[in-house]
Amino acid sequence: SPPVNDETSQETAATITATNDGFTPSTVTIKKGQSIKVVNDSSSPIEFSSADHPTHLQDPELNMNELQPGESGTITVKNTGTHGYHDHQNPSHTGKIVVTE
Repeated sequence: SPPVNDETSQETAATITATNDGFTPSTVTIKKGQSIKVVNDSSSPIEFSSADHPTHLQDPELNMNELQPGESGTITVKNTGTHGYHDHQNPSHTGKIVVTE
């Protein structure tokens, strides 16, 4: 089973906001093990998912449960490299997370 994230102990290194027009900022850079907060500021549910669509298998640690409008969630990224993501509900909304050592 995947490790449990103790979100209170992790400082959020970046915030990605989903809007009706896409993700802002679409590209963020963080260090390995840091957390990203995803905020749904759009008018419909989003499903933050790793590339590629629709399998989401490239970086499963990025996959989140559906977020309703106004909700937010946090992911902690442990794998270095450049990770693509998208909104599974609206796959034209995409972005990248760059993770350094």
